[in-house]
Amino acid sequence: MGTVWWVQKEVPSQPSAVTPETRASLAWMRSARALSEEEFARECALHEGQRAECARLCAQLQEARERLRLAQQTHGPGAATTQTHELHVKSCEQTVLLHLKKVATAMNPQAAQAYVRQMLPHLPADHETLQFITSTRRQP
Repeated sequence: MGTVWWVQKEVPSQPSAVTPETRASLAWMRSARALSEEEFARECALHEGQRAECARLCAQLQEARERLRLAQQTHGPGAATTQTHELHVKSCEQTVLLHLKKVATAMNPQAAQAYVRQMLPHLPADHETLQFITSTRRQP
């Protein structure tokens, strides 16, 4: 019936260098999911820590898109760089899925269920997402 993976939390209880902007941008999560201060601090730390990884992946994806565009102009749509681009897209999708799982894990079970339901429409509809969804359901 539920959603949640209850594993040992990987986030330190004290957030490290969480910016006021992060707290402000996640205020919706705190109120919508009725998070305690401790849960909210974990969420802020998770999101703060994810920024560098997202920036790195976005830069790689942008480079791959540019190489793909140039290769397709020169060699046509079957250019070899298509595979590299697809690998970068898949890497980004997997990172988002892992982040979503970490975020939900840092919440209480009811908040995690609601959060995952809210995020599902924004996830890619593929095999890994299906595995993710089914792995988050508790057995009755």
